Amino acid sequence: MKISLRHLVVGMVMMASAGAAAMLAPTRLAVQKGQERNLASLIPKQFGAWREAPMVEVSQISNTVPGAGDAIYDQTLMRNYIGPHGEFVMVAVAYGVRQNDQLKVHRPEVCYSAQGFQVMQSRSEAIHAGASSFPVTRLVTRNGARVEPVTYWIRIGDEVMRGGMHQRLAVIKAGLMGTISDGLLFRVSTIVNSESQGDQAFRIEDEFLAGLLGSMGQGNRNFLIGTKPENGK
Repeated sequence: MKISLRHLVVGMVMMASAGAAAMLAPTRLAVQKGQERNLASLIPKQFGAWREAPMVEVSQISNTVPGAGDAIYDQTLMRNYIGPHGEFVMVAVAYGVRQNDQLKVHRPEVCYSAQGFQVMQSRSEAIHAGASSFPVTRLVTRNGARVEPVTYWIRIGDEVMRGGMHQRLAVIKAGLMGTISDGLLFRVSTIVNSESQGDQAFRIEDEFLAGLLGSMGQGNRNFLIGTKPENGK
């Protein structure tokens, strides 16, 4: 079969592009596997007036990390806590040492929808950790009679993301520097009777997070919220 010069040139260009892409693809992990912090020991089972709740106390509440079996996560942690006045807070944490175009932390909006929930409300806010603040996303989700307000954030590298575009740009920026960043999803949620109780649930979640982060040393706190908080912005 006769091969035209044009087809030969196009083929050579494609092969060169593929080779260049392979050479430029980042391979250096910012955090090596086995060197990451252990979620189960990092996050205390009791702090202040909050304590881990035996499953019998929250039998009506399920708690999952969507995609927990996926390759994007090296560790997952699921716990339920009970507060000083009987408040229940569910915690789900997922961590992966490798964040790139193929492996990225799942955003809860997508995962909740895939599980049959409707996202009734969504907004971005900042919450405080000591003298600094960092961005979080608030969701109010519903699945039949179950109404679940959610607060979550995603950390990529040393920074908490301000949305999906910021997350993608962070992965690209690290790749251009030849590095593959680690990533963490931290999610807290509660169960309420109606969507109108969303703000009340968020206050409970904020109290829980303030107590949790305040009980930690700086290193563990940085692992959860990064080293580039918004400093009150």
